[in-house]
Amino acid sequence: MRAIVRDSFQSRPHASDIEITVPALIVLMGGAASGKSSFAARSFRATEAVSSDRCRALVGDSEEIQAYSKQAFELFYFLIEKRMELDKVVVADSTALQPSVRGELLSLARRHYYPAILIVFDVPLGRRRELNLRRERVVEDQVLVAHQEAFEVARDRVLHEPWDAIFFLESADVDTASVRLHPPGVESSAEPPYDIVGDVHGCYDELMELLGRLGWQRRGAELEHPEGRTAVFVEDIGDRRPN
Repeated sequence: MRAIVRDSFQSRPHASDIEITVPALIVLMGGAASGKSSFAARSFRATEAVSSDRCRALVGDSEEIQAYSKQAFELFYFLIEKRMELDKVVVADSTALQPSVRGELLSLARRHYYPAILIVFDVPLGRRRELNLRRERVVEDQVLVAHQEAFEVARDRVLHEPWDAIFFLESADVDTASVRLHPPGVESSAEPPYDIVGDVHGCYDELMELLGRLGWQRRGAELEHPEGRTAVFVEDIGDRRPN
């Protein structure tokens, strides 16, 4: 397995564990029968994965009828966004081989300030043919070939898309790699004591009055506290009010 992380954007060897800070949008990309859904079922809660095939069945009673894809993907994006509104982990389980699909998922991630993580299932056509025969719903071989052609284009293109991290899984990795989800950690070198302020909502004048009551003093363009206190602001600093 190898990983590409956006801050350095250099390919490098990676341990067998995929480490992800959540909440995040985790997009699975690969052709049919590459092991995406099995990987998702093993690695995530059932409620965390949103499947385009399942959405197709929900809107049209069948996963196989491609004519229902428009309505299925409308539901697919809708469910993903609703989970984002609740700060939930969301796993997008589709082939994600089309640039339009990846583009829409990236737009949703940016709109909701979610890290966008791509897991690429780089499983060769021969292996996918073997896995296909074990599936409950066998896909026609021409679909496997078409997906392979689309995958080879997408595999290079995603390197130029704004993913925060990309993990490439080869055949052996699909069954052995594990996912570890971590809540965001907060690290600070600032020493206590702290003055913690939440939900300013653009109320600048009221904020200045509050800090004055807490003992903060102006030093030129900056505010300082004679006791060396640190001001910590959480959530909603600049919205709603004009200041």
